[in-house]
Amino acid sequence: MLSGCATFRGESRAPQGDPAELDRVQILPLVQTNLAAALASFSAGLLAESELSGEEALRLFLDAIQKEPAQAEPYQKAVRRLVILNRPDQAAELLDHARKAMPGNPDPLRWKAAMLHECNRHDQAFAAWNELLTEFPDREEFPLEAARALYQAGHEPEGIAILEPRLERFKHPLEYYRYLIDLYPRAALKALDRAAFEAAALTHVEEAARRYPAEDPFAAQAARLRIRTGDLPGALRHLESIEDRRPD
Repeated sequence: MLSGCATFRGESRAPQGDPAELDRVQILPLVQTNLAAALASFSAGLLAESELSGEEALRLFLDAIQKEPAQAEPYQKAVRRLVILNRPDQAAELLDHARKAMPGNPDPLRWKAAMLHECNRHDQAFAAWNELLTEFPDREEFPLEAARALYQAGHEPEGIAILEPRLERFKHPLEYYRYLIDLYPRAALKALDRAAFEAAALTHVEEAARRYPAEDPFAAQAARLRIRTGDLPGALRHLESIEDRRPD
């Protein structure tokens, strides 16, 4: 078994294509691929390196970084070893170095956020995601990637804080709304003022239902929120809209 704070899985390829040309059909698979693409390569890499001790392998990878500081693979392998050795602070510093060595490449920040999540440093991961989104504001898939990771880590309010301000920014906010209706129910349980939170959520969910009338989950979520606020006629209107769209 591996020791350390977690099993970090980095990956070396950034999303392909012009983000401005991505449509909503392309965005969601891209997000899922970004988060899962390294599983096989990570396992294969560990097998190849298994003959070396953790410190020996780390020295090997750090030497490779010294020789070729703009190559992604040695950073990934060094970070894996540092996480196994339970040294996430050093891993974060190494990825900060990678950012300087690979200007304009978003991957080091993405790896840093993922590594911090794996090591249960979710507040630091949230800060890394925000830094990534500030540095690459036009990449439509990155907020979704961040929200997905925060959702998986149980930090739904932070995911909402990333998505909501960007609803009007991009060409295809449908996937943003889809993520939000997954985030809202769990985030409501953690809200200090649940009624105020649900009222704000209802505003976004009903806007999604208005924009995308064929998407029944939006109307269903709106109905649930209307019931929560005691507005049964409003809930009934949403449920009737779903029924009206069903084929006879």
